[in-house]
Amino acid sequence: MNYIGIDPSITSTGMVVNGHTFNYSYEKNGLTKKGNLSKWFLISEHITKYRFHNQATYSNYKDEQINKLNLYNNVSKIISDDIVNTIDPLKPVKVFIEGYSYGSSQGNLIDLVSFGSLLRQKILTITNDITIVSPNTLKLETCKMVYKPIEKVTGRKRDKIKYIYKNDIGIPGGSFTKKEMAKAISDSHWDDNWADHIREIRPEFSSTIPKPQEDINDSYLLYKLSQKK
Repeated sequence: MNYIGIDPSITSTGMVVNGHTFNYSYEKNGLTKKGNLSKWFLISEHITKYRFHNQATYSNYKDEQINKLNLYNNVSKIISDDIVNTIDPLKPVKVFIEGYSYGSSQGNLIDLVSFGSLLRQKILTITNDITIVSPNTLKLETCKMVYKPIEKVTGRKRDKIKYIYKNDIGIPGGSFTKKEMAKAISDSHWDDNWADHIREIRPEFSSTIPKPQEDINDSYLLYKLSQKK
């Protein structure tokens, strides 16, 4: 089986295909003014393939709509091509892709839906085995994959068991932030390039997880979830 996890984003899409990591970002986010990789992109360069693109430019409403669609179509085509060039064509393909966060501003959400729709359409030319995972579900499932459940006896006769999912410092899985997601990867028993890499660089993280690691982390966890399911 080919396993794929994708965290789609306008500014920085993360993808993991059979353990191979990819990132699709705006040039301004990943490159310095001299054209070199910026700090966090450089740190993960040895295990990540970067595909950079320019942000859509426009001076009026008509140009905005067309230029954005052209950009989203081109980026989604590059992602689709990378999938085709990385998978084993003789094996079935399973894709887990993160759904939309409805807490986003209206403008960002509309753009994300436009990009996501084009991306999903192209993935459907590769496989119909696509699972859309909500951000909250990914948080909880990450906790379940890494940490042991806590048993709590309930019921009037104390004859029922309820399972509670928290990490080792007591944070519920449903309340995980990007920081807890990175910690889960570091705390896991997964033995692969990305998990080892996060363990190595995690002490350098401050209170926030930088890009592209933030997006690749989510796509990596979707990839691990696709294997579990």
